[in-house]
Amino acid sequence: MSASLSAELIQLQADVRAFVDDEIIPVEAQIIAEDRQRDRTTLAGLQDEARRRQLWTPHLPKALGGRGLGVIGMCALFRTMGRSL
Repeated sequence: MSASLSAELIQLQADVRAFVDDEIIPVEAQIIAEDRQRDRTTLAGLQDEARRRQLWTPHLPKALGGRGLGVIGMCALFRTMGRSL
């Protein structure tokens, strides 16, 4: 069995990769340091930005603010999302 991804899902993968590479990975050490002090300022800012870009909770139904990707869609994103803690 083979599955091909839609153009929309391929673009979403690229958007997630760019967000992880450009926004998250450069501040991972800062997030860890802040977390040790119970400060989540940087993390909260990234979460807000992910929401703004509609990258937050893409597995949820559209009615709940997600993208309604389902299992295949989420599997396509897990590897890219998992590049960062």
